[in-house]
Amino acid sequence: MCIGISFLSVSIGISQAGIYGAFIGSLYVLLVNIFGQYLIIKARNRFKRDETIVDITDLGAKLYGEGLRPFLTIVLVTCNFSFLMAYVMYFGT
Repeated sequence: MCIGISFLSVSIGISQAGIYGAFIGSLYVLLVNIFGQYLIIKARNRFKRDETIVDITDLGAKLYGEGLRPFLTIVLVTCNFSFLMAYVMYFGT
């Protein structure tokens, strides 16, 4: 339900969930996204003077240790690859 390629399927989702269900579901996803962004910004502001934090993997390594860096890198690459694959499938058809 995040804004992106799934935005094209909103009308089908609304017809399946109903207008009230779609509104409640969209509101829930919106609140979870806002809270997640708030936590990321709050964590980044905690280490504002640290020049070594450039991306989310650096922040995760600073917060939870260097052992998390490979996991976060894999998650980011997998996420970006799945988004790219979805766009290729959409625009390819």
